[in-house]
Amino acid sequence: MPWTVGECINKKEKRMFTRLSPKNFGVNSLGKFQRKFSSDVTNRSSSSIFNSKLFLLGGSLTAFFSYDHYFAYNRVWRSIKTLGVAFMTYLDFKLYWDEDNRDEIHARVAPRWYNLCIENGGLYIKLGQSIAMMNSVLPIQYQELFASLHDQCPSNDFSIIKQIIEEDFGTDIDFIFSSFNPKAVASASIAQVHEAILFDGTKVAVKVQKPNIKSQLPWDLACYRLIVWLYEKSFDLPIYWTTHSVCDAITKEADFLNEAKFTERASALLENNTEAYVPKIYWSRVKKRVLTME
Repeated sequence: MPWTVGECINKKEKRMFTRLSPKNFGVNSLGKFQRKFSSDVTNRSSSSIFNSKLFLLGGSLTAFFSYDHYFAYNRVWRSIKTLGVAFMTYLDFKLYWDEDNRDEIHARVAPRWYNLCIENGGLYIKLGQSIAMMNSVLPIQYQELFASLHDQCPSNDFSIIKQIIEEDFGTDIDFIFSSFNPKAVASASIAQVHEAILFDGTKVAVKVQKPNIKSQLPWDLACYRLIVWLYEKSFDLPIYWTTHSVCDAITKEADFLNEAKFTERASALLENNTEAYVPKIYWSRVKKRVLTME
């Protein structure tokens, strides 16, 4: 049946409406695109935030360890290395220990601690020297290695020693000594000794603490306490009580005012002993990091 004009117009409008309907215009597809675009933006935003945080973390760690290296004598990095060696030692003795392979384990553990002492220096050299003297307790693997630590104490440059003396006395070294030999005559784990002459012509020996000790000492002792405590808990060994006396002795030894007092006390006790001689202390040239004696 033929359409009337009105019906044709209505039909045409209907077709036009159908062609422009949301379904045909792709609203659903547009919604899907919008959701995908929004998801991509969210993912990119999350990735950007993660990268920013990662960059910030990397920058912070770089700045922190740079400060530790250049201004704090690697005190944090030293402790991290020590805890790493302690953990490896724990694994060796906790998981692999057996009477049949104990020599193999000692041969593996001893170089690990020896190398740590060499790398960290300072109080670690002193610790290694103490280990070397425990020949009646420790296995031969430790004795052979750690005996060489007595010769592993390099001296610091004179410019560093001069700075320490001037910091402690608050004045130029030329106002403290008439002359000062820039070359060390002896070097130990925490100090080195130089020859000098006072203004009255008296020849003296000047013991100067190495610059890293003051900064490293609290961290090294804290790390030592932590390791001993962990080993006590892990191996059921009642050894933590020893840390109090050890740390107290090392702290006092690092203060040369204490050493000067002990020297004078020893001099008084040995006054009538003709077979012993205790050097005289020159108190006007004694500070916490500088000890001047006959």
